[in-house]
Amino acid sequence: MINFAHTVFNRIIIHRIYAKKRDEEHSSVEHEDKLVTAQQEVRDIIKERVNEACGKQSKSFKLRIENTQVGYFFDLAKDANTLSNEDFVKRSQKIATLLGCAQKRSNTPGGFLIIIDGSTDDNNIFMLIIKAELQEAFTTKTDNLTKTKQIEVLREIFLSPAEKFFKIGVMWESTNLGENEPNDKYSCMIHDDQFRPSNAPAGFFLPGLFGF
Repeated sequence: MINFAHTVFNRIIIHRIYAKKRDEEHSSVEHEDKLVTAQQEVRDIIKERVNEACGKQSKSFKLRIENTQVGYFFDLAKDANTLSNEDFVKRSQKIATLLGCAQKRSNTPGGFLIIIDGSTDDNNIFMLIIKAELQEAFTTKTDNLTKTKQIEVLREIFLSPAEKFFKIGVMWESTNLGENEPNDKYSCMIHDDQFRPSNAPAGFFLPGLFGF
């Protein structure tokens, strides 16, 4: 597995996935058309969240790439690092659409789909996908006039340390001797903190987004 502390995030984009409505076949997607600017502190926190989550072996799973068809995740991700920013944005929109089409249950929460392309310290490329559910939390603020503390609601926060509210998928360049193409050149894994032995991990990721 990648040590994300030693990686570089080249581009970040965030799309909005909405929970499926009763009269819809699947979730709808609000596509972003611009890359996200993220300060180094933000990048470091994302790397820390991903490292902590993926380090839990009972909730993280290495996968084999079986579906290499055009339009599925492997096809969309394998050369994304070579694209211009404009084409990377379009490619990421297609990935977000895959996830939206895969979410066919009304009880699957919406949230943000964070797509990051980057490179490791040995110059291997990777694509990191995070489906982050939205949460509400509280903070305190001091009133300037009365000098008293007030409690305020923070809405639509995401990627808190609570791992049950996000799922992770990553594909990266990796030399795997003895494997057939493309598994000889790429590795994939998925993290789902809510995995239980009776269910497939992050079920909506596997058939729709990753296409395994």
